[in-house]
Amino acid sequence: MHNLFAIILIHCNPTSPGELWNCFKENLCDDLCHRLTHVPFTIADPTEEEVYDYGLYLIDGMLHKNGRSLDTIPQMPISQMAARWGAMEGNLLIAEQLQYDQQELQQIVDIGVPLLNNEQRVVYDAVVYDAMHRDEHRPGHAYFVHSAGGCCKTYVCKMIASKLHCKEHRVYPLILRSYRLKLQCSYHHVQSTRFSALTCLVPISTHLSAPCPC
Repeated sequence: MHNLFAIILIHCNPTSPGELWNCFKENLCDDLCHRLTHVPFTIADPTEEEVYDYGLYLIDGMLHKNGRSLDTIPQMPISQMAARWGAMEGNLLIAEQLQYDQQELQQIVDIGVPLLNNEQRVVYDAVVYDAMHRDEHRPGHAYFVHSAGGCCKTYVCKMIASKLHCKEHRVYPLILRSYRLKLQCSYHHVQSTRFSALTCLVPISTHLSAPCPC
């Protein structure tokens, strides 16, 4: 809903945007309280002030993409915690991938893993077991799975990532065009990529300044 409000501000030029915000801010931000309780924010009990301020932050972000900002719109309040939200969001690509439902992922695993064939199950079991048993004394390790097209490497990747996600091991995605799959597993997290039919899973760091381990 906050996206719709931003579109109204950009294209419709309402005469009293501040009044619109005050009247409908509860509806415009009704999904943000839940979002703030999850990664990357993990605020246990967000206040109304935090929820509405984050809504303004998101609206301002959409306006900036269209060459405008909230501080140029009369009567509209602006986010007072913008620096905080920006710091907490960090890398937006990583933050997006951490928005997952663990129960839903467990259902995917429960339904999908029994459908793996013998070769796929060997890969699945080996990677999941090794990743789940790594710690600070056994850091990252790379796994390569290579096969002809149409052998469901993407499906195996999805099962591996879903299993590790629902056990709170993180998976960070990146798309590259290749026939080779690579998973980087380390303590409390697994680094890999978004899945596509032609997939290369490349580990990336949570710190943008870190070198690529490929």
